Amino acid sequence: MSKFLSWFLSVAIAFLLFLLTSAGAHAQSLPVVDTGWVACNAETASDLTYPALIAVPPDPCRELVVHTVSLQYRYTGEVRVHQNSPAPCYANGGGGTVIYWTGAHPNTTYDYETGIWSGDYAGLVYSVQAGGGTWSASCVQPGQSALIDDVTSFSNVGAQYALCVSNQFPIIGQRRGLPIARLWFTPQYRENGTNWSWGWQWPVPPGSWGSHSPMQYVENPVQARAILAYEWR
Repeated sequence: MSKFLSWFLSVAIAFLLFLLTSAGAHAQSLPVVDTGWVACNAETASDLTYPALIAVPPDPCRELVVHTVSLQYRYTGEVRVHQNSPAPCYANGGGGTVIYWTGAHPNTTYDYETGIWSGDYAGLVYSVQAGGGTWSASCVQPGQSALIDDVTSFSNVGAQYALCVSNQFPIIGQRRGLPIARLWFTPQYRENGTNWSWGWQWPVPPGSWGSHSPMQYVENPVQARAILAYEWR
């Protein structure tokens, strides 16, 4: 290999490493918003939406790009076996879809089933959704209960792009020379495809318990959490 070709390859590799390093540093330097665990489908409007602060550029034509780093939802609850049950039981369940709406104003949502908007839908920035997930409990003894705490995570759900939305945000102050606004999150949980079932744990008891299950499942409101990185470009 000639000295020139060797030099050329070393320069090309160094340049490629520089590009990769720069891209990684850019991704890591984006502002990140973590909504924390919040209840879906809250009963009152004041509990329905959750704010976070973001910087908004004064240029109204900039594009807001939201990268969903992680979208999670959580089933919590309790399964209880009747004290007269002749054998221990198991239970499992899951399903449903979580939709995380993000808006420049609170309560900006859309109901897929009714086709009705609520809130200031002109301030909708984007929405992301994911579905599935399961939970299970086994060997729950008669008269005993088991707690359910199951988290389903979706990573790199994808980027969402919103053109010319900076003028939709009510500006509430300044930080480091940039206008600061609130970004509102509204998590919804749709029970499409949800299910739960139970069965006898071995050994199966003789006879029949009758038409009613010896097990009861008490579910808490489903929670959701989103971790987002955003940029204006």
